[in-house]
Amino acid sequence: MTTDEMSQVDIAKESARGAFLLLVGNLLSTAILAVAVIVVARLLGPAGYGAYSLVLVLPALLITMIDLGITTSITRSSANYLARGEIAVARRVTRNGIIFVLILGGIATIVCYGGAGLFANLVFHRPELTPYIQIGSFFVLAQTLFNSVHSALLGWKSLGVVGASSILQSVLKLAISASLIVGGFAIYGAVVGQAASYLVTAVVIGLFLAIKKLSGPSTGPSQFFADAKGLLTYGFPIYIGSLASTISTQYLTILVALVATNAVIGFYQTALNMTASFTVVASAVTTALLPAFASLHGAKGDLKLAFSYSTKYVAYSIVPIILFVAVASNSMVEVLFGPAYSASGPFLTYLAIAFLPIALGYSLVPNFFNGIGRSRLGMSVLLVSALTLIVTAPIMVEVLDLGVPGLILAQLLSNLAGALCGLYLASHYLKFGVDLRAVGSILLSSIVAAIAAYSISHLGLPTLLALISELLAFLVVYLTAVPILKGLKGDDITRLEIVAEGLGIARRVFGPILRYERWLVRRIDGS
Repeated sequence: MTTDEMSQVDIAKESARGAFLLLVGNLLSTAILAVAVIVVARLLGPAGYGAYSLVLVLPALLITMIDLGITTSITRSSANYLARGEIAVARRVTRNGIIFVLILGGIATIVCYGGAGLFANLVFHRPELTPYIQIGSFFVLAQTLFNSVHSALLGWKSLGVVGASSILQSVLKLAISASLIVGGFAIYGAVVGQAASYLVTAVVIGLFLAIKKLSGPSTGPSQFFADAKGLLTYGFPIYIGSLASTISTQYLTILVALVATNAVIGFYQTALNMTASFTVVASAVTTALLPAFASLHGAKGDLKLAFSYSTKYVAYSIVPIILFVAVASNSMVEVLFGPAYSASGPFLTYLAIAFLPIALGYSLVPNFFNGIGRSRLGMSVLLVSALTLIVTAPIMVEVLDLGVPGLILAQLLSNLAGALCGLYLASHYLKFGVDLRAVGSILLSSIVAAIAAYSISHLGLPTLLALISELLAFLVVYLTAVPILKGLKGDDITRLEIVAEGLGIARRVFGPILRYERWLVRRIDGS
């Protein structure tokens, strides 16, 4: 094995370990947040939960608007400088980037507080939401601080801390929100719990970053404006794409508010929150790969192979989760939220299907472009996706009168347009491509497993037992079908085994699965 190949294997192992740490942290935090969502939703009821969801729209918009792509720039720049051995420069850029983001966050918090009444009246036609949005304005500053420190820790490859921060934030949100709601503060309690959980977590991980990573010498803070300009230059295209994506998403929420009651909004938001079961995996993998791609780019590694393998293995991980959620949606909603939220089941099925373009690299491609310094390409993917949503959503509502299901269909078209745009740009400008045959086999294997799980759901079993049986049937059929249908081959398993070496104790979980897959491959190949 050449020195370059060894370097890429090391990066792959480190990325796998980072992705696993993020995944564990995100899975645990998602599980806790799921409990928080269930508790808050049950305590507030569908109408109250729908109103709470609307309160966070303006803060979410402002958080994205003032980011300017700087947080992603912090991650990429620090990882790049560290890969080149310029530690002092990495410290300086990280510090100045965080300061810059915090200044913008403070301004946005003031704007949110002052504009709460105007937004509640003109956009939602619900003036009663004004005081809740004013309280939610402090969420802007809290998450801005959290995002900047979080991005810095990613760049410095402190992925265990990043994962732990997600757990801490979710625990705090559950504890604070539930306590305040039970104490009689209702929507106020939910909003305060959201803001306080981010603020406390940001302070804790910020102290870790300052003491453990940034306490050494740097090249001096006098280059603040030069660093800010550099971060903006790289990050602004990312910002345009993210801004368009966030605006289109919140625009969808606004449309839902215009065509539905607070209770229906609560059903829709509940289903949307439950899609975290697969978006968290995609987020962990793609987030960990951003610094990895930056490191490969700095080390002149084989990015073409990295792109092909990454898209295939993201599909291998995400597609089965998406299709399982789609077929088991009713059981999941009933077990977690009870009969009062049964209307969320169909929404969850539609939303899961809307995320299927992840199989074509939709969640991965923007991070790949950003990691190798081609942020304008990443911007283009998000812009195409956002514009598709903005154009198709009103058609679904006003012309076809499809209501909330129509808006979810617009999401599917939006994600698909973004995925196809990403594949085209990767092929046209970089000559990179996706192994469509393997991805197709993975999708077909997931469909076969989904049929098996759907069959279980009609046996008349108690809901909880049915859900467990559906999951077991799905896993067995999927893991068996993937090698048979050539979604995974022997060399893929070898790569995954190498990558799994970076997962520590988790090898005990993935080891038997990979051995089963290899046994099937050998039986099929007759070797």
